[in-house]
Amino acid sequence: MILDIGCGSFPLGDVNVDAKRGVLPTYIETISKKIVNFVFADAEHLPFRENTFNVVYASHLLEHVEHPFNVLLECNRVSCNVVYLHVPSPRCPNQSKYHIYRWDSNTFETLLRKVFSDVKIYSSARIVPRMGKLNMLQLIIEKLYRALFSRRQMTAICYNSRI
Repeated sequence: MILDIGCGSFPLGDVNVDAKRGVLPTYIETISKKIVNFVFADAEHLPFRENTFNVVYASHLLEHVEHPFNVLLECNRVSCNVVYLHVPSPRCPNQSKYHIYRWDSNTFETLLRKVFSDVKIYSSARIVPRMGKLNMLQLIIEKLYRALFSRRQMTAICYNSRI
């Protein structure tokens, strides 16, 4: 099963989580009807048991949260295999005023290694095509690989530290 944290309006998971500060209950009700298996939850306190999901996916979430380290700990806790992340690279022309954090590939990798023992970073600045642990991710990576150059984002694949 795949968990998409910070799914927004384009969910990709079997279970999809999003939370926005200060939203009205009517928004939650509306989005719950539009998105399959939607859960309104804080990414720092996910309402799932340990090792629930094969893949935890978060695209353009970490730069928006106040405590990205805590979110990564939660991702690791609920994942039994892989955490797959996207963040904008420092050269991304579409940096939002809502971004709290910005990382280059080295500082992003340093943050991830505080939680995960096996981290692979793919970026337009540093492509390291070393695959192998999970074939189901290869399709996702192949599709998004081209987007790295056009959207200027960094992608990280982090293997659960309990593997």
